[in-house]
Amino acid sequence: MSNSQDDHENTAIESRPVTPDTVFEDKALRELYAYWSKVAGNDAIPQKSNFELVDLLDISSEVLILDLVSPGLDFRFRLVGTDIIDRLGVDPTGDLISSYPLNAFWMSAIEICRRVVLERRPYWRPPLSSSYPDKSFLTVQAVVLPLLNDTGDVTRIVGLMHYGD
Repeated sequence: MSNSQDDHENTAIESRPVTPDTVFEDKALRELYAYWSKVAGNDAIPQKSNFELVDLLDISSEVLILDLVSPGLDFRFRLVGTDIIDRLGVDPTGDLISSYPLNAFWMSAIEICRRVVLERRPYWRPPLSSSYPDKSFLTVQAVVLPLLNDTGDVTRIVGLMHYGD
């Protein structure tokens, strides 16, 4: 097994379902999750038509929105916040996740997104060292949340990635 496969397995294990006991250390993660929960109301998952990014302008630079392209297989970046673009060094808006090199970071991103869609529940990643090439000095924590279309299928994901040095 190569090191990149080991890294991927460790990273995938480190993502966890959000539970009532989950405590987000970062204020922006707490804010996004609280808004998502408020929009969901009595439903387990909110409708994407009720989710308004304009309500989250103070954290929008750390937010990304992905559209499901083929059931559980690939995702297209619909919107990517400026802080994420700055850290990635590229603007992936409009790109498929699968169009990026399959290193530990991208494999983990795909795995978390698939889990969110298939299991129909939010996932989070506690603060961990970054698996970006040449940026292991960064810590990254994230939350990834499902959104439903009008027929009740998870077709969009909203997430937040917070970076620390």
